[in-house]
Amino acid sequence: MQSQAPAAQEPGGNDEWARVGAYLDRLAFENDRLEAELKLKKQRRLDREAASAPQPALAAAQENRFDERAATHDYESRAATETTTGMHISYDALRSDLSGLMSDLNEFKSTRAGLESRLGL
Repeated sequence: MQSQAPAAQEPGGNDEWARVGAYLDRLAFENDRLEAELKLKKQRRLDREAASAPQPALAAAQENRFDERAATHDYESRAATETTTGMHISYDALRSDLSGLMSDLNEFKSTRAGLESRLGL
């Protein structure tokens, strides 16, 4: 009986090894396909970078071109700086002004409440 047990396991073992071999073959094929795809993508990226790299003469011409956006920004920031020079309010002065406004508002509210109570609203 012991001689029959290894014989019964052997055909199943061969079947399992065949499945493992087929799986490894599929993995190898998929690996080769992915490597080829990766090489192709890398080559396309290099070609794209080479095509998009500016030519030296073109780069020099672009540097000399007038940049309206940058000029507008420079002008506006310079004008804003000149306009606000000497107009900076200190934090304490701003806080005292705000405090005065809040007290005026509270006084207005109490006056309004007093008038409404006199009128019976």
